[in-house]
Amino acid sequence: MPPQLLQGGKHGGIHGRKRAPPKFQSQKSQAVLGVDRDSQKAWVLEGTQSSVESKAADLDRLRRSEELSVGSSSNDSLDLIDDLAESKAETKKGADKAQIAMSEKQGMLQLVAEYLKPDGGPSRWFSPIDSKPPFPNAPLMLFLPGIDGTGLGAIVQEEAIAERFELWCMHTPAQDRTGFEGLVRFVDETVKQEAARNPDRAIYLMGESFGGVLALAVAARNPDVYLHLVLVNPATAFARSSLQPLLPLLKSLPDEAYRLVPFALSTTLGDPVQMALATIQQGLPPLQQAQALADWLVRQLPSLSVMADILPRGTLDHRLDLLKVGSEYANERLKEVKAPVLVLASGKDGLLPSRDEASRLQKALARCKVRRFDNNGHTLLLEGVDLVGNIRTADFYRRSRADENPISGFVPPTPQEQDKARKGAIEFLQKTTSPVFFSTKSDGTVVQGFDGIPDDRPLLFVGNHQLFAFDLGLLVDGVLTGKGLLLRGLAHPAVMGSNPAAATQDPNQLADFFKTFGAVNATGPNLYKLLQNRDAALLYPGGVREAYHGKNEAYQLFWPDQPEFVRMAIKFGATIVPIAGVGSADSIDLLLGPDEILKLPIIGDRVRKQAESIPNVRTGVAERFIAPLPAPKLPSRHYFLFGKPIVTRGMAEAGVGKDREQVKQLYSEVKAQLQGCIAYLLDKRAKDPYRDFIPRALYELTWGGKQAPTFRP
Repeated sequence: MPPQLLQGGKHGGIHGRKRAPPKFQSQKSQAVLGVDRDSQKAWVLEGTQSSVESKAADLDRLRRSEELSVGSSSNDSLDLIDDLAESKAETKKGADKAQIAMSEKQGMLQLVAEYLKPDGGPSRWFSPIDSKPPFPNAPLMLFLPGIDGTGLGAIVQEEAIAERFELWCMHTPAQDRTGFEGLVRFVDETVKQEAARNPDRAIYLMGESFGGVLALAVAARNPDVYLHLVLVNPATAFARSSLQPLLPLLKSLPDEAYRLVPFALSTTLGDPVQMALATIQQGLPPLQQAQALADWLVRQLPSLSVMADILPRGTLDHRLDLLKVGSEYANERLKEVKAPVLVLASGKDGLLPSRDEASRLQKALARCKVRRFDNNGHTLLLEGVDLVGNIRTADFYRRSRADENPISGFVPPTPQEQDKARKGAIEFLQKTTSPVFFSTKSDGTVVQGFDGIPDDRPLLFVGNHQLFAFDLGLLVDGVLTGKGLLLRGLAHPAVMGSNPAAATQDPNQLADFFKTFGAVNATGPNLYKLLQNRDAALLYPGGVREAYHGKNEAYQLFWPDQPEFVRMAIKFGATIVPIAGVGSADSIDLLLGPDEILKLPIIGDRVRKQAESIPNVRTGVAERFIAPLPAPKLPSRHYFLFGKPIVTRGMAEAGVGKDREQVKQLYSEVKAQLQGCIAYLLDKRAKDPYRDFIPRALYELTWGGKQAPTFRP
């Protein structure tokens, strides 16, 4: 738990109290207002149920049981309860399910209005979500807010954060006048205390705008602490802000005009449509989505006036001074920052030149990655950008120092992450191709489903690469859902985002999907490490040559002569499972194959040069990263067959791995069995009455989405 949970100020509180072991019995949330951590007397915020209604109910229970302890501010708190009760009544009036779902997420400004009562400070930590870490030794994320100081800037992200991190948010009351170095000391004390308690645990400083400046300053003081910095449009570029010409005018404005300043600032913070789309319930019909969008925008107009309460005149003046001092302080110490840094930069930031600043920081910092979001504004976290997803797919998620190995340190996706990836990358393919899976038991019997897949580890799945590799998501998700087994693919670096270790990356949906599910670069050492880690590895020996095959080459294997994957399987006693897939090549007509494209005048030479710039990851096969020219047609059904498991356990001890002829023979056996599985599917699917799209779609539409049946194995 944080050492200081909304402490000090006129609330009385627990300033200076030493950190005690967690003793919370409640699994709903940590304390937020006037908290004594050991007695659990608090007002609670629930990140997983962040509607006004649930907060009012919690406060009602606390009031009835007389457990609210806020020192001299109890009258304010009772007023707060009454205010929330009124909000609860308002929320119920005429609300439908879509509006309720939307109101549970949209309410940063509205929630600020509910719980930010004036107090003199100082800064404090609070956790708006489950007080119990998602798993033992989960990394700690300290959210450092922008100049609003509320700590609610990540409200849309809280549920996803709670699945991967223990989250503490920094809150600085509007009346607090602590200087920049005082804020640095406040965060620095927490970092040092948590690092002393568990030196190997990862601590994330997640700084938004001004919070990014604060994070850099703290990191410069702690070169030996296991820190990771995530900077969202950091204000290190404040000197180049578009607001600079207007700042001298603020002090001369009369009070009446000054109240409009925070309102004007709010219009430059981000894209209101992006914010609305990030909060609207997914899966609504288009008309309901449009209505929900309009309702959200209308409801935001009155709440924007809250900005004047968050940043009254004296507060805004003070926070702008903090920005000036803090940006200078941090920029002078960039060379002292040794922690890895991930910068999330917006392309339409109306306050800061964030895109250019990200490039500058990438050069100035020792270990810095950049992800750019060209269509987002300053308030990136409120605009639907997946914070945790980007941390993970940028290879930036660590629980402890032991996780520095991307193979053994990989953390499987949560059910929520699986669902998000499914909706983003493969849901459409699942609906249009209606994939079916078969497997072969050890006695050679073929059954529908996954019962033939062995439970042994490690496993090495060896398959044929279908055209454009469209089937990969279907296969990985199908096995994970149906068998509970995560296939960790070995993918070409170009598919993984050119270079996963590159300093600058634009989000790539396909690459991010693979990384979410544990894919790594297709290299011999990575296959070795996967098997050594007793994972289930997925390998396509034919690689790009099969995925970008030419005309009349559908479902052919183009394997290298070197049987190295067999040798590795023998070394670790891995069970080899051939996996055949068909359907992709029947869903696309090829107008031009790679060879025909290379023969085109002018275009052919350009394509060849571009292909030659992409590294070859395999020896023994001429890789051509040249995609054929496709013409889509109605999608054919996709079929997968897991072949009979080939057990290698004990072969290493028998010396098989050192016998070239025996290794080559086993390699030929794997290839032959895969070819047999492909032939089996091509033959059997002719008996599937729902192989073609139209009868399959009509059946599934008629039966409310129930999958159409297929052939009997």
